[in-house]
Amino acid sequence: MKEKAGEEVRSVAFSPDGKTIASGSSSGVVRLWDAVTGEEKATLKNHTDAVLSLSFSPDNKTLISGSKDNSVRIWDVTTGKEKTRHSSHTDQVYIVLFSPDGRSIASSGSDRTIIFWDPKDRKVISALKGHSRGIRSMSISPDGKILASGDEDGVIMLWQIPPSSN
Repeated sequence: MKEKAGEEVRSVAFSPDGKTIASGSSSGVVRLWDAVTGEEKATLKNHTDAVLSLSFSPDNKTLISGSKDNSVRIWDVTTGKEKTRHSSHTDQVYIVLFSPDGRSIASSGSDRTIIFWDPKDRKVISALKGHSRGIRSMSISPDGKILASGDEDGVIMLWQIPPSSN
């Protein structure tokens, strides 16, 4: 596997079944690769700046991407088509995550906001503020109830994940 034209790879993610790897480039292109053969399976283009984070849904059917273009995009892995785009962040999106059960998405970044999305109806569940600097790291507990976030000031915060509408 090699990114085209020597583009810088800014993010990578394995699908939960281990069969697909997603890569996000500095130019905003997302590529899907066969993890066994290394063959490129799809090229996903719509971001206008570097893709900083990628996450697959637990069922392998959906990929989310966060970018320096301030957007979160939801992709259908089978077709390679963009399902929707969210532009609720006011600055670059550093992290996107699926909850372990796939019922919610979390995104965060420079705007110091954590936004929870419902991947089924593609709507914002809630937006949380509390960090004084950009959020550079997030992790969701295995039970999907708590999100930990870390910012550029070295502050770690814990958040209860709001229930989704599905």
